[in-house]
Amino acid sequence: MALIKEDVWSLVNGTEPIPDPTDTNKYSNYVLKKNKALAIVVLSVDPKLLYLLGEPEDPKEVWNKLADQFQKKTWSNKLQLRRRLYALRLKEGGSVQEHIKTMTEIFNELSIIGDQMNEEDRVVHLLASLPESYDMLVNALEANSEIPKMEFVTEKILHEERKSLVKDNDSISVKQEKAFYGKESRKTIKCHHCGKEGHINRNCWALKNQQTKQGAGSSGEKSNSAESKQEGDDGNESVGLLAAHAMSAYDKNVLANTWIVDSGATCHMCNNKELFVQYNDKDSVSVSLGDGHSLEALGRYGHLGIDNLKILVRDDLVDGLNFDVNKELEFCEACVKGKSKKSPFPCNKVKPDREPLELIHSDVCGKINEKSLSNGEYFVTFIDDATRYVWVYILKGKHEVFAKFKEWKKCVENQMGRKIKILRTDNGGEYKSNDFEQYLIGEGIRHEYTIPKTPEQNGVSERMNRTLVEQIRAMLIDSGLPHRFWAEALSTACYLKNRSPARALKGKTPCQALMGKKPTVHHLRVLGCVCYAHVPKDERRKLDPKSVKCIFLGYGSEVKGYRLFDLEKKRILNSRDVTFDESHYEFKKEKDVVQTETPTIEIMHSEEWVSDDDDDDEQPDLPVRLSERVKRPPDIYGEWVSVGHKTSDPTSVSEALLSDDKEHWMDAMKQEMSSIQESDVYELVELPKGSKSLKCRWVFKKKILSNGSVERYKARLVAQGCSQKFGIDYDETFCPVARFESVRTVLALASQRGMKLHHMDVTTAFLNGTLMEEVYMKPDGFVEQGKETMVCKLKKSIYGLKQSLRCWNYTLDSSLRELGFVQTSGDPCIYVNLEDFFIVAVYVDDIILACNCDDKVRKVKDSLSSQFKLKDLGELQYFLGVKVVQDTVKGQIWIDQPLYIENILKKFGMEDSKPVETPADPNQKVCKATDECTIFDKEQYQSAVGSLLYLSVKTRPDIAYAVNSVTRYSTKPTSQHWKAVKRIMRYLKGTRDLGILYNYNGSTDFVGYSDADWAGDIKDRKSTSGYCFHLGGGPVSWSSKKQSCVALSTAEAEYMALASAIQEAVWLRKLAVDIQIDCKGPLLLYEDNQSTIAMSKNPQFHGKTKHIDIKFHYVLEKCNKNVIQLVYCPTNDMIADIFTKGLNKDKFKRLREMLGMCLQ
Repeated sequence: MALIKEDVWSLVNGTEPIPDPTDTNKYSNYVLKKNKALAIVVLSVDPKLLYLLGEPEDPKEVWNKLADQFQKKTWSNKLQLRRRLYALRLKEGGSVQEHIKTMTEIFNELSIIGDQMNEEDRVVHLLASLPESYDMLVNALEANSEIPKMEFVTEKILHEERKSLVKDNDSISVKQEKAFYGKESRKTIKCHHCGKEGHINRNCWALKNQQTKQGAGSSGEKSNSAESKQEGDDGNESVGLLAAHAMSAYDKNVLANTWIVDSGATCHMCNNKELFVQYNDKDSVSVSLGDGHSLEALGRYGHLGIDNLKILVRDDLVDGLNFDVNKELEFCEACVKGKSKKSPFPCNKVKPDREPLELIHSDVCGKINEKSLSNGEYFVTFIDDATRYVWVYILKGKHEVFAKFKEWKKCVENQMGRKIKILRTDNGGEYKSNDFEQYLIGEGIRHEYTIPKTPEQNGVSERMNRTLVEQIRAMLIDSGLPHRFWAEALSTACYLKNRSPARALKGKTPCQALMGKKPTVHHLRVLGCVCYAHVPKDERRKLDPKSVKCIFLGYGSEVKGYRLFDLEKKRILNSRDVTFDESHYEFKKEKDVVQTETPTIEIMHSEEWVSDDDDDDEQPDLPVRLSERVKRPPDIYGEWVSVGHKTSDPTSVSEALLSDDKEHWMDAMKQEMSSIQESDVYELVELPKGSKSLKCRWVFKKKILSNGSVERYKARLVAQGCSQKFGIDYDETFCPVARFESVRTVLALASQRGMKLHHMDVTTAFLNGTLMEEVYMKPDGFVEQGKETMVCKLKKSIYGLKQSLRCWNYTLDSSLRELGFVQTSGDPCIYVNLEDFFIVAVYVDDIILACNCDDKVRKVKDSLSSQFKLKDLGELQYFLGVKVVQDTVKGQIWIDQPLYIENILKKFGMEDSKPVETPADPNQKVCKATDECTIFDKEQYQSAVGSLLYLSVKTRPDIAYAVNSVTRYSTKPTSQHWKAVKRIMRYLKGTRDLGILYNYNGSTDFVGYSDADWAGDIKDRKSTSGYCFHLGGGPVSWSSKKQSCVALSTAEAEYMALASAIQEAVWLRKLAVDIQIDCKGPLLLYEDNQSTIAMSKNPQFHGKTKHIDIKFHYVLEKCNKNVIQLVYCPTNDMIADIFTKGLNKDKFKRLREMLGMCLQ
């Protein structure tokens, strides 16, 4: 029926033809209807049976599979259905309507498998299944000569059932009297207390009930225990309780309108409440059960509270919750720790005439003491007064409240078809901005403020914030999840709160009050429990596990599924196919073992230091609001870094001191504080009026060797420079950093000249720079006794300040100039001493020395060591994630990154993938996402592409084109784009040890290659440029880049690529002159397009290329000045072709070898 209603049944039964794909409109409508039909069929299948469908793509195929599985037209199926039909009998007092429904379903199933029953047989089977109470009706129908119609028989049976019910209700009082007393003569007896017949005064129920209430009122106490008795009680209540328990087991076989009579009993029982003339509900007694179900239900509902859980079950507010309301709850430590309070908030009642969205309560909660996964530190709530439904948004700062309100308002008004009339808030500045006020006036919304210092007027929001924070705290404690998951716990708490009872509502949950539909909660699970998410078929190999271990974080707000945390890949994902293990918690082990006491750090100082937190005996509640606002820069490229070496670095002091390497981190922190004091970085002063002090934090990093072992542990005290103000705390911030093309050039030159490479690392480099501005900072958590109000005035630069890098670079530059070094004009971070032919390359605090004289190297090291705290690392082996191998005998230098590749593969689960021979598929072009494409996880995609990008610009030019092609789709990646990224990783899996080799017998001057792939992008028809330059037999500079404008011919595309290559060639020649590379004559640049070579020599082509006029003149000038000499190269030998397009494996391997890449 659902398929027919949605007009998609024709796609399931295969009657609708497939339209021509060239007819875009018809084919698009066909695809939409096909997907709708597929969704209806699949979502109607029990999740436990989805494995039968495999990977569903076609609704007709899925329907046929289901039909084959469950509608097999065999004689055994007919036999089973016939047996069910013959065994079907209506019990006395049973529902006729349900009985007819069940029988009709069996008739229909028989018809589907081809066993059609005529109407006569159906009538006979129905009449034969009736009990003896319907014999008179059956006899009356048998009197007719013809068998009646099925509809007529059904109507008569239902009519007979209704007559029987009316008759039973009319005679109920008589039956009761007979049941209790058993003698007709007692009807004439009349009670003098209540005036009713059938009993005397001493046996009057009304009199006994009145005496019992009076006795309870005088004592002021009630018993809620199964063993307790009231004074004067004859024990009947205890007997009744036992009888009730027996009745609950017996009532399965007893009719709802039947009494069990015992003439010798004083109390009698019936299992049908409708039969009572006057029914008084008694207080429930408690029965203790030790099965643990109460704690399980409490955990699944986010520690909501036992009273609220009982209301959910008792009032039947939700479906799928199994819980015994009469059992005593076992002690829950998480609830006690998370919900301990001084006094409750008053209850706020809802006006009966209040409409949804008529009044909205809102408030901001924060600042939270730890940032969430999305860097949030606050959250704002919007609560509907009529339904108590709550919406919550995570905020990075209070300034986002206005934007979130507009976003929420547009959503709820569109979904509910109503308008917001009143907004009630406190007097926080985030609600009183001019933009906010003008917006509310323009929308016709009245803004109500609370009276200052009267939070009770906004009690709905205040109480909601407290409730949510308590649930967050309890869930985090119970699950052991780190505090950075508080936003996930908040979303879950909000989700559960909307499906929980509210005192202001009578017999409804907020979800039911707003949506008009009772929610179901059978899908609820305990936050933080271990679960296993199904891995799609296209994301795993044949023998790979079909699920991945995760942590349950809540319920998806934008998708219909669960929100999970992948423990292996450290990412958040959404999945519908999840298997839960609610008996295990991944983070509980650490929580149960680790002590909460934080070890102190001994700091060498002339005076005693103590922690400013020592006076706090307990952690205060989270504040509702703070007036201070901290602006923070966006962290868009947080994951676009060398992720291969940061998988195990702690992110906070507590995490470092609770790790297995806590002793190493403790020593690193001590060493950092010692360096700060030795360098005389600060002095304690009173904070001047009008000035602000900066906050700081600790940053931890492991320095890894080329073999993967840890060289040393580094801890840095970093200032939070994001709060610095330009012109006050800093002025200039620019500082040069060595290009890696320059570093590779130095390595290639060293292989030809027989120069040895040495490596030095400056310890706490930034502490050596002198500050020109006045900057104040207070180390977090420590004060000096007697100087609690003082702050640190920084005299030297410190990590985290915006100008720290510039200050350090200026200091190091001065020291190198004193030793006779000068900056090169091509790269200011490459220094050269022409007298001794000594080259120094600087990359922040890493220094490379290149010289063929050991005495000169030792002299420079000693001089720099006298000014800075240096660590001599000996011969260069590992630099910025690049392994360097020197062979001075053969005159060779080798660079590669096998460890980095291995870490990338492990991070993204590709370490066991099947290798491929090329990084890009030559037969498949990736393009931008369309509306029909499945969007992939953006964060994971950007993280993977960023890692590959770092590799491609350092030591792997063979993947430059493939990486460049996938970076174009980082804003909206699809599964097809992710497939291309995984292909690159599979290629790296098989070429892990591939690198670049520089040797002494290679080229002594730069040699370049330039090429272009004309109109290679199938979406916008732009071309791709590629070039590379060799020195010493290996590439030192390369590029693969999409052109910015469309070329009208192959020659124009090649010409624009040539212009980019010449720009790089001019820079390389300038660097070569500075470091004394022999440059005789023009630089040779190979080109495989004759028209392009002709255009660079013949001005007559100028009129045809006006749109590349500037590039034309630039190329022409460099060729005429004999700076560049273009040389024709056959296309098959054009090395730069590897940077412009995907190639077949034979050509790719040949060009890769010509590029200078090989195994060590």
